[in-house]
Amino acid sequence: MEAKKAWVKDEMELLSEEEYRALVPTKLEFQSFDDEQDYLAKKIVRLKFKKLHKSVLDNQFWHMKQQFGHFMQYAPRLFDLAEFNISKEDWENEIHRIVASLNENKLALEDAVLFLELCDAALGKKVNRIMRFVFIDEIQDYSKAQIAYLNSIFPSSQFTLLGDLNQAIFKRNEKSLLEEIAPLFDANRTSVVELSKSYRSTEQITNFTKEIMTESERIIPFSRQGDVPKVIQTENFVAMMDVVQREALKLKKSSNMVAIIGRNQEICEEAYLSLYKKMDVKLVHMGNQKLSEGIMILPSYLAKGLEFDSVIVLDASEKTYPSSADKTLLYTICSRAMHDLVAVSNGEITPLFKTIPNHLYEFETLSVKTQLPSDS
Repeated sequence: MEAKKAWVKDEMELLSEEEYRALVPTKLEFQSFDDEQDYLAKKIVRLKFKKLHKSVLDNQFWHMKQQFGHFMQYAPRLFDLAEFNISKEDWENEIHRIVASLNENKLALEDAVLFLELCDAALGKKVNRIMRFVFIDEIQDYSKAQIAYLNSIFPSSQFTLLGDLNQAIFKRNEKSLLEEIAPLFDANRTSVVELSKSYRSTEQITNFTKEIMTESERIIPFSRQGDVPKVIQTENFVAMMDVVQREALKLKKSSNMVAIIGRNQEICEEAYLSLYKKMDVKLVHMGNQKLSEGIMILPSYLAKGLEFDSVIVLDASEKTYPSSADKTLLYTICSRAMHDLVAVSNGEITPLFKTIPNHLYEFETLSVKTQLPSDS
């Protein structure tokens, strides 16, 4: 017992009158000298280890990042990697990625739930039973695990989940999110309200974009009229950018905001380098997400939830959007347009457009470089 050790006795013997009074309340009386010594010894030990005790209570000696790394290394003993088509090499590479990120105090969003669950398992889950309502927007961007975790920390809350499942651009499988999360909630206390009427785009744009999805009949267009979308196929990158420049300048005359939307940041940067010396254009990226009037280039994941007067789909080609797995992403990009929609491809257009009835859009093939208007 620490109170019986010599260092404690030494400190008691060196106590000044002032220090003694600070430790012993004035009204406190002892039955014997030994009682007094025991009291002082325990008091000195508590003060000595107060900071350490607080650190233990605050779990400052629990190295969560290291524990998470150890857990990832141990995880293959809990399940068969092959069952999920994961090789041992891929798993090791994933561990290296996670550890490198954690060493920089970063954590990927897809790793967050597992990290939090491990914390809760070790330290205890802190739940909020006071919160009555939880509203989650853009629900199509959440995984089943993320929703399950939120449900676990707000066990007494009523959940309202809002979103457009057709815009699930981060989802890698065809299974509906509604099917995945349904078991998380009491079926007798759950209702699904489907809002199928689209108010953002013109009737012509909505009729075009809904054909990209397999359940197009469930999307009802708003009766606001406009031009049918244009799909322009070019033979190479230079020709494509010539068309993008031409169409952007044309749309700028009648639109406050013209968005050139690419699949990813890489193609957007390539397009910007091709255009910025020829016309006034802004590149929107993670470090600068401020939107302004005029012509802008931005990746699909930054365009989500936004709307623009006019949209140009950058490289709507077969190599960029090759299969049905890309339909929600392409639908999301196209449905950002309110008044005008133009899709330009570098090479053969995406097969997702080829299934759309011909009368719903205007198709053009360009095999020669076009003469461009000036930015004036």
